[in-house]
Amino acid sequence: QLYSGRLGLDPVGPLHIDFNGAIRREDNPNATTMQTSTWYGVDLDASIARAWFVSFSGLRQKDPANPGTSTTTQLYGSVTWRF
Repeated sequence: QLYSGRLGLDPVGPLHIDFNGAIRREDNPNATTMQTSTWYGVDLDASIARAWFVSFSGLRQKDPANPGTSTTTQLYGSVTWRF
């Protein structure tokens, strides 16, 4: 089972924000219990000049069924020029 959602909005002209999250449940025949993973994230995009853009993305995933990697955090940022 996978349930996911996303909400995007433009609070001011050059700024766009996306929020997302999900939960996944797996019935693994090799495990005694149901495995559950959850994650949530945010994406920000901003136009800073006519052809310049700044982007930031963050994601956090929790997966208790995998010891040692039960929580993963990913961050990404970029500056782009579109021609």
